[in-house]
Order: sequence, then C-alpha cells, then structure tokens
Amino acid sequence: METIDLTQTLPAGTSSMLSAGGILMLSAIIVLVVVIMKRWKARVMPGILGVIAYAVFVFIFANLATSALALIPSIDNTFYNNPATYNIVYALFATAGFTAARVVTGYMLNERFERKGDVYLAGIGLSIGDSLLYGMTAISYITWCTAIQAGQAQDMLAQLAAEEVTTTYETVSALFTTPSVLWLLLGVNCILDMVLNIALMNVIFGVIKGNLAKWWYGVTAAVTFFAMISFQLYNQESVASIAVSFAVKLVIFAVTIYYTFRVAGKEIEYSDD
Repeated sequence: METIDLTQTLPAGTSSMLSAGGILMLSAIIVLVVVIMKRWKARVMPGILGVIAYAVFVFIFANLATSALALIPSIDNTFYNNPATYNIVYALFATAGFTAARVVTGYMLNERFERKGDVYLAGIGLSIGDSLLYGMTAISYITWCTAIQAGQAQDMLAQLAAEEVTTTYETVSALFTTPSVLWLLLGVNCILDMVLNIALMNVIFGVIKGNLAKWWYGVTAAVTFFAMISFQLYNQESVASIAVSFAVKLVIFAVTIYYTFRVAGKEIEYSDD
C-alpha cells in the first residue's frame, strides 16, 4: 500500500472532459435514432436485432476467444507485458465478430425489414454495446474523480478486497497521467464508430441483396479492423501520440463514409413497404 497514492492532483478538466464525452455520445445516439426513425421510417426490431447480434458475435465471442488464448501461459505473459499485442488480437476477433454480426443481421433484415431506416437502425444497434461500455467506464471514472477531489479515494480503495486493490489502482491511476482531452476524444470516437457501423451495415445489406459484389465483405472487415486499432495504439500520456492516432482515425472515417454512401450506396435498393 506504500506505493499507492490517490492524493495526487488530477490534470485540469479531467472530470469535465469525461462528462462532456459522455453527454456528447448520448446526445448523438438520441439524435441519430430520432432522425432515422422520422426521416426514413425505421422500425424498432432492426435495432434490437443489431444489439443481439453485437452481444453474441462481438462481446461474447471476442472476449471468450481472447480469454481462451490467455489460458496459454506464454500468450498470457505476452498480453500482460505488451498491451498493444492484446489490443491487436482482440481487434482481430472483434473484426470477425462484427463481420459475422452484420451478415447475420443483414439476412434477418432481407425481405422483412428493407427500409433504408431499418438498415441504418440495425447499424446503430451494432454499435450500442461499445457505447454502453464507454458510458459505464466514464461514469466509473467520474465517480473516482469526485472521490479524489474530495480526498476520499484512499478510503474507497481501502474498502476493496486485497486482490482487487492493485488492479483497481492501475486503472484509476490513468486519471493522473492521461491528458484530459483524451476523455473527450473517446466520446467522439464512439460517435464515429456509430456512423461507421451504419455505413458498413448498409454495405453488407447491399451485398446480401445482390446489389454489391461479395468482395465488399473483405472491405468492411478491413475497415473495421483498421478503424478499431487506429485509436488504440497510442501513448496515452502523450498529446502528440493521441492527436496522430485520432487524425488517422478521422482519415479512415472520412474515406469510408464518402465511398460507402456516395459511391457504393447508390447501388443499393431498398423497400418502402
């Protein structure tokens, strides 16, 4: 316990940036859902199908697969000593999961829910899971920020079981070393991922309908992987590293959105029923 110090000063704006990121993400979800349902007459079921597909093929599959690999001692040591390797492996499993989730959801939509809004809402459903995880993380960090600023964090840590203290401190200590702007960018990143999921779900639907070539499956998988990993492999203590990673993410986002909606999107046929 001598090495654990929660009396340090937080970087300016940490709590505010966490709140801003969460509020921005929540606002984006509400606006997107309302616009899609009003503008393109989306129904609720496609969104539910997207959420279920995410839970099964992404959250459960990716975590189980990564945990199973970690049961091998040598791989577990690699994950522990090199978090970037863990992020890459998890991203590969998550990419496979997202691809499968979009295909399964697309087939469930086919000949049942074929309005443009239905496809878009399914894309939002596929991204809600990651948004919820970010939201819960933000709430947890805001709670710790409040406790640290009130001088009660050490007491909170003392109430944990001995085996949880080190893990919790390693997580909370990121608040002291991470530039506050990162917490805002993480919320913006969730919004970008949400729009990307809408675009990629739209493309997969076009493939299933026979409007687009099957090689688009590979394109969507590649975009998913690189968009995911582009804003994970950075030094969270360096503003420059964070800025470069986010810039790469923005480039991937812009190119993908332009090509999927302005080029491929014109070939997709929807139903007005």
